[in-house]
Amino acid sequence: MNIAYFCSKLGQIIELNSDRLDHIFKRHSELQDFPNELELTIISPDLILKKFTGELLLIRWFQHVINGKFITAVVITDELNDRKWVVTAFVSRKIPSGELYE
Repeated sequence: MNIAYFCSKLGQIIELNSDRLDHIFKRHSELQDFPNELELTIISPDLILKKFTGELLLIRWFQHVINGKFITAVVITDELNDRKWVVTAFVSRKIPSGELYE
């Protein structure tokens, strides 16, 4: 399994392993054409939201993605091991719900 590490706007390292990327491309096939945009979303999101269940949503708008859409990367945090990783990502017309994260 390959793992990519991204230093995000959060000032922390976020992992994206090949299993998760395969999951994203299989379940959300529209993202297969936009791997660089997914990477940009992780590195430099326009907005970061926190769900009540603890996941972070890294969100970025792209005008050229399917006639203007948001890409959202969902990040899980393991505070005990100081680890963050992308569990899934998706494309949407609207900003998902969540509380503003710092």
